[in-house]
Amino acid sequence: MANPNDRGFNTIQNSRVTRRRKNETLQLYTLLGVIGMAVLTIVIVAVMGVGSLVGDDTPGPAGEKVEWGSFTVTATDTLHGDLVIVNNSHAYTFPTTNEHLAEIYTKCASHSPMMYLQSGISTYMDKDALNALDAMLVDFATATSRTNVQIRDAYRTYEQQENKEILPGHSDHHTGLGCALKYLPENGPPAHDLSLDTTYTWLYDNAHKYGFVIRYPEAKADVTGVSDYEEYFRFVGIPHATYMKEQNLCMEEYVNLLKEYDNKNPLKINAADGKYYEVYYVAVDGSATVKYPTNYAYSVSGTNEGGVVITVDRSATINEADTSADTASGTENP
Repeated sequence: MANPNDRGFNTIQNSRVTRRRKNETLQLYTLLGVIGMAVLTIVIVAVMGVGSLVGDDTPGPAGEKVEWGSFTVTATDTLHGDLVIVNNSHAYTFPTTNEHLAEIYTKCASHSPMMYLQSGISTYMDKDALNALDAMLVDFATATSRTNVQIRDAYRTYEQQENKEILPGHSDHHTGLGCALKYLPENGPPAHDLSLDTTYTWLYDNAHKYGFVIRYPEAKADVTGVSDYEEYFRFVGIPHATYMKEQNLCMEEYVNLLKEYDNKNPLKINAADGKYYEVYYVAVDGSATVKYPTNYAYSVSGTNEGGVVITVDRSATINEADTSADTASGTENP
């Protein structure tokens, strides 16, 4: 019988070569699988955006992890903020000081020539809202060469609201976060509604980029309880204004929607400022503990409906030292 080795066939050597080739093939497939998963992950992130990290402490695309802290809010904290609801069923609680207000004329007069006009009974407006309004009206003037927008009504005291259609204490004007806008025609007073000149459509199309919404859309009059007041622009912040405009929501509808979201299941918003936000609601019954990520910038607003809204800027992490000084930091995962 012929020896297999005489034909150049070594059974042991061939077996080892076969196993080695199988191992190399398996390693190649494994490597290709890892590469494929990495590519798929990149595609998913590109299509869907950054995943939510508020609900867990999973590392994000840049390797960052959420660091958790907590602080306590009380019923008083629910009464003020950019998202407070003031209407016929929700009275406004005036703050003990007016430090949040700024003089409209001073801001207007800082431009030479003046980019817009002050008119009406209002002298003051919330500082943040006024800064945002100023930026919007300056950009409007640049885009349209129109500098004749009038700020008709902004902050109103309780007394200034008397003898108005809305009862004193129940007007959104009390917040100082909104104002009515009209325009003064070239031939002088009276001021006209923005809707009478298509040039002013710019304001309605771009208000959300500055954090403003139309507080009383005519189509939502049955929800807001107010009609024929679409010239009233209300500051809520860019992420909230973006979502309300995209989803066609009035403030009452939006705040009610937010009650469905908590820190483990936040509302995700890609806002008009190019940033990514996560928003969630915390009900406050006397007091409540709020979980927040210490390594991201955040803000807190009351709703005047028994809760607070946490808005987290998830675009970039911050150092823990830069977080709010009045909160107790920690790493507890909720």
